[in-house]
Amino acid sequence: MFNCGMLAIELADDAVATLFAHKGDEAKIDIDFENNRLTIESPRGKETIGYKISEFDRALVEAGGWVEFADSKY
Repeated sequence: MFNCGMLAIELADDAVATLFAHKGDEAKIDIDFENNRLTIESPRGKETIGYKISEFDRALVEAGGWVEFADSKY
């Protein structure tokens, strides 16, 4: 779901565990929206996690939000 400039994505339990494995370390998360990947890098290493979003949510993000999407369509 894309709302108020934030995209909520659902991750599998093992992906969430991977993110939390970096807890306590100085971690950086990069988002590759084009390829649906998160990359987390910390002193513990670097890992990439895939995610899925609907085509509708992708269109909303690419348009800049619901208002912009609706304005371009209607």
